[in-house]
Amino acid sequence: MPRTGLFRVTRQPIYVAFALTLWTVPTWTPDQLVLAVTFTAYCLLAPRFKEARFRRIYGSAFDDYARTVPYWLPWPRPRNRRAPAQSPSSEVGPNVTP
Repeated sequence: MPRTGLFRVTRQPIYVAFALTLWTVPTWTPDQLVLAVTFTAYCLLAPRFKEARFRRIYGSAFDDYARTVPYWLPWPRPRNRRAPAQSPSSEVGPNVTP
């Protein structure tokens, strides 16, 4: 299970690159559109089988990886930041006197 290079940004960098080559052609024709849609659908759906195999082989290690790295497009995601826990005595409300 690779974790270096582009695999730190997206779980499917090869499929993303292939789809980009399909959609960035200089001249569009109707058959090019059909090919781009068909092969992009394949690039989105086929890796699910590979990921199912990785889940069987690597188990929770792959689940942790999948939670932190996006499936396809590397959109910025908010990091999970935990707020510091406050003790009940530090809470001050409208009816509570400090």
